[in-house]
Amino acid sequence: DAGAIAPEAACTVIRGAQATGAPEHVEACKELTFAFYPPAGGPHYGQWADFKTYSAAIPWGYLIHSVEHGGVVLAYACGDACPEVPDAFAQIVQDHGADARCAAGITRFVIVPDPDLPTPIAAVGWNRVYLATCLDVQSLRTFVEETYAQGREDVRAAGVEHVQHA
Repeated sequence: DAGAIAPEAACTVIRGAQATGAPEHVEACKELTFAFYPPAGGPHYGQWADFKTYSAAIPWGYLIHSVEHGGVVLAYACGDACPEVPDAFAQIVQDHGADARCAAGITRFVIVPDPDLPTPIAAVGWNRVYLATCLDVQSLRTFVEETYAQGREDVRAAGVEHVQHA
């Protein structure tokens, strides 16, 4: 019943597994090429993005490492045209609550804009991807619950906080 996010014409949700290749660490900032976008695994940087909300895109080399540690990346490509999307992401994170296996108050979520996404909404867990042309909160919550803390490594610590500069 969710309406499509402009300029999309219809609400479509795609969920699936993604073959990603070897999960090797590579030098930070090395150019990475992905068979699928957004990527859900494969080669990535040795540091992971801190679990938080960002106001600018973060390189997927860091985000892949975050999902390798059981995190879920909630990304959007609709900019200021869809303020309800990052708000819905924040509500999902809040409703999920703190991770009992992490330090006080930490949850393994990254909320980030990404203008290069093929759809307005994407969620990524380790080797799992959710793409949507609409905000279908129930199916997104289901994806989050199925993929949260399902990474290849169960590291529950803060990552590298990326700071955007003007």
